[in-house]
Parts: sequence; structure tokens; C-alpha cells
Amino acid sequence: DPLWDRFCDDGDGCMAGYPWIERTSVAPEGMLSQWQEYVIVRYKFDAGVDDTRKEAFRAAAADWRTHTCVAVVEDANAAEPFIMVGVYDTGSCWAYMGRPWSGYHQLNLGWCNSMSHKGSMVHEIGHGIGINHEQ
Repeated sequence: DPLWDRFCDDGDGCMAGYPWIERTSVAPEGMLSQWQEYVIVRYKFDAGVDDTRKEAFRAAAADWRTHTCVAVVEDANAAEPFIMVGVYDTGSCWAYMGRPWSGYHQLNLGWCNSMSHKGSMVHEIGHGIGINHEQ
């Protein structure tokens, strides 16, 4: 049993998302060969996302690839599961937690609308890969 297995369901104490399961021991394109294993998280942009948001989100995804073993990869033809990046509520910026059972989870860029919000986008990608707030 790989160490990354997490037995969880929708019962009490479990988040709705699950660990991402696409993994490789070979560094994905554009990443240094410095980790024993890499996790691949695919995303695509929903219709209507403007180029300014796309540029900032791509920069946030690049930060994850540069500083972690998580390859957040744009893939317009991504098979399920994946993250759908869109603008669903302009009054907030949020993401569903972790890998969905099936289909995709949404990540809302809302007020995260430029490079000045790249840090918030990095934060929301963290939720998308399954990281919750720690208090």
C-alpha cells in the first residue's frame, strides 16, 4: 500500500476531496529532477476566463511546479478528474478541496483578476490539491 493512500469517505471528519492519484517518478516537463515522486494535477480554463487572469493563474501554477513536487499542469483535453478554473462569483476567490470523486472541481478566480492576486491564486491551488487552512 503506497504511503499516500488515505482511507476516507464522505463521513464525519472527511473532506469532500481525495488525494490526487496521477503520479510519476520522472520529473514532468519544466521541473527539476529533485523529487522521488511527482504528483500531476491537471486543470483547464472554463469559457470566459480573460487573458489577464489566465496569465496570473499560469504564474501561480508555475510557483507550485518550481517549489514543490506538485505539477499543476494546464491541459485543455484533461480527462477526469481535473480542476476547472473559471469566474463563477466575482465577489470572492475560492476552490473546492482536493480531487473530486469524478468529474472536476471548480476553482473560482472571481476577484483574483490580475498578477497582483497571484498569491491568492497560489493559495486557492493549495485548496484544489487538498490543503486546508491550519489555525
